[in-house]
Amino acid sequence: MYKALAVVALVGSVAAFAPVAPAVARVSSSALKAGYVPDGLSEAEWEAQKAAKAEAAAARKAKFAAQTFEDLSEWMTKRDAKFPGQIGAGHRMAKVQDREQAKPRASSFLK
Repeated sequence: MYKALAVVALVGSVAAFAPVAPAVARVSSSALKAGYVPDGLSEAEWEAQKAAKAEAAAARKAKFAAQTFEDLSEWMTKRDAKFPGQIGAGHRMAKVQDREQAKPRASSFLK
């Protein structure tokens, strides 16, 4: 009885390591079409919207790419020509909006 049970267990464990036949690849007659198209739009309308958005992004990028920035030496030359002999003249400050809502200083909390 024990020998028969041992043989069955041995055969079962050997079958687990037996080679498996390779899977057969399926060939589909139609190409897989996977893509996102929002509800309410046709594929042509969605492509037109994407193209318009890409064109607007490219125009925006070209607009900002055309801007040049002056370096410090150019700025100092222009400032010195505009304000000759005046120390501190031509200083540019950033505009502050909503001064009433400015953050309080840390020293006001230390009282």
